[in-house]
Amino acid sequence: NYLNASSDGSVGPVDAKVDANAFIGELFGTYRLGYWPLGTSASESYAPASIKAGLNLDALGGFIYTYVSSDLELKGTGPLGLERHFNGDQDWVTPFAGARTLFGLDQHWFLAVMGYYGTLGSDNSVWNLQGLVGYAFNRSISVAAGYRALYQNYENGNDNDKFHYDITTHGPVFGVTF
Repeated sequence: NYLNASSDGSVGPVDAKVDANAFIGELFGTYRLGYWPLGTSASESYAPASIKAGLNLDALGGFIYTYVSSDLELKGTGPLGLERHFNGDQDWVTPFAGARTLFGLDQHWFLAVMGYYGTLGSDNSVWNLQGLVGYAFNRSISVAAGYRALYQNYENGNDNDKFHYDITTHGPVFGVTF
């Protein structure tokens, strides 16, 4: 995921501009806990992309990496015209564990629901929930679209050198699996 946000405005004689960028990447593995055919026979139950027609339940575990960069520019519009510039960046990794449910509808279509939670204490936590509708072209390639909500809380430093990221991002998602 890549995020880019900016805002500018004025308060009295001071003009302000803020730019923020973030990169969020996940790496995880899954283990099939169970499979229930839900009305299909064993001979027709295998669909592409390792999703069997019916209900598939997977455990998952991995890491989420986040990099955030921000830039703040302040300009005085008065006779002195003072200007200040602040910038910084942070990156961190949070381990997580969760589950994924795949509903194989037929030889190509599937539904997926995934969620996880991770923490390294009160100053570093994450949760993710997403639902997808997907189409598998063959055993190796599929596409999916849906909706995702990702919450991250990270805190580092103290006093004037404190960084605190407490953000929930949500919206539509699209993915390709190889």
